[in-house]
Amino acid sequence: MPEYFDAPMVCDSMFATVCASAEMGMAASLRWARSSGYGHPLMLLDWEVGQLSPQMWRDVEDGLTLDAHETRVRYGSGPHVWVEGAALAHQAQSVLTIDSHAMPEHVVAAGFWDTLVLSSAFYMRGGQVKMTKRAHEKTQQKQFSALTYRGGLRPDDPTVPAFLYGVVLALDEAAARPPRPVKVPLQVHSGANRR
Repeated sequence: MPEYFDAPMVCDSMFATVCASAEMGMAASLRWARSSGYGHPLMLLDWEVGQLSPQMWRDVEDGLTLDAHETRVRYGSGPHVWVEGAALAHQAQSVLTIDSHAMPEHVVAAGFWDTLVLSSAFYMRGGQVKMTKRAHEKTQQKQFSALTYRGGLRPDDPTVPAFLYGVVLALDEAAARPPRPVKVPLQVHSGANRR
């Protein structure tokens, strides 16, 4: 479980991860601050779980706006939202006035789940992921399975993938980068070697 602290005064970037669960009919939005070179590399600022609706998207934007007033973003880029799946990203773009993007396809692919879990565990155990006191207090009041998930199949609780995606997209550049096709050199055989 990550340690919890006051919200940072400054960060490099601020973003949210949003995932939905068709089984639960709910969506989870987690808001993050990313820093390099000072402070904590990644901090969960706050989180919400609720019905997927236009109001939920407005709440995500309002939360990021509030966070941006409390924590100054150093590099001037405004907060943005990473959304699982193109359909949800389209919904977000129709409501939000801040940048929103579908997460990279390879990251949300079912075959990537084990890599996502292992990568997140590495950064969690390395102490690079923290949470604010505010986010921690909510874990005492509402279900937040991301802190008790130990691997295996993807659970129905949308906080788990939203948490794992946040860690990987912020901290694991190799896993977050789209895979490059491997070029296999073409072997040319001379006619004398053929049988």
